Amino acid sequence: MTNAHLELACFDIHVRGDDHAAAMTRAIARHHRCHVSIHVMVNLPWRADATWGQLPDQALAEAYALLRKDGRDRAAHVRDLEERGDVRTAVEVVEVTDGNPPRAAARLAQCADVAFIAGPPVDGMEAVRSRQYIEALMLESGRPVMVVPRSANLDASLSHVAVAWRATPQAARALHDALPLLSAGATIDLVTVCAQEDDENVAPLVEALKRRNFNPRVTQILRREDSVGLALIHHVRTTGAQFLVCGAYGHTRSREWVLGGVTRELLVLGSIPVLFSH
Repeated sequence: MTNAHLELACFDIHVRGDDHAAAMTRAIARHHRCHVSIHVMVNLPWRADATWGQLPDQALAEAYALLRKDGRDRAAHVRDLEERGDVRTAVEVVEVTDGNPPRAAARLAQCADVAFIAGPPVDGMEAVRSRQYIEALMLESGRPVMVVPRSANLDASLSHVAVAWRATPQAARALHDALPLLSAGATIDLVTVCAQEDDENVAPLVEALKRRNFNPRVTQILRREDSVGLALIHHVRTTGAQFLVCGAYGHTRSREWVLGGVTRELLVLGSIPVLFSH
């Protein structure tokens, strides 16, 4: 099953893993014969009004010229990576002057069905920048976000996925956000991680997925020593699921977004592709 009406977006934020995320996005777009937009983000430093915060006009102009050239070079590199011309791809340099490129990315993601981005590096300034973009996309765009670690391979057929399932609005939304990406007949593991056996009735959901030509399987994992995140990752690795679907939990504190514990853990461990939905 293909979905030519899908609109995919990928964000190049100048971190290791950008090329891999773009390649995975294009592979899925090729499978569905749909359109993909690749946004190369360029942060142009804004000029403060206060004298002590100003850059000299010449220095500012030179800095802008270098940053713009870097963006153009990066966009040309992204275009050169396309192996075949059978993917409808638009590569755009996005210049941001308000000091908040992650928010600009979140607004662009609102035009897409799914946003793709590289998984965060382990440490350094790239890791900080990456987490800022991922959090903004997850919590401010209203769109599902596929985080693709550099070491992960994502089969474009998307025929087997695992869903971190709980009877919550976040989990339900994440599941249904993932369905348009999946192939007909795809296996969907509904995975519940709990401290003790749970008698939640998932039969109506199973029947609904079967009516849509999917193959749902219910799995309950009793958590012992492993955390929820590790238990989910172990399931994905041992069953051969191609990616994990998870509700992204977050709240505001001091006007800043704070991610929930399992969401943070899956990002930090960063070994499998995860589709987050908030």
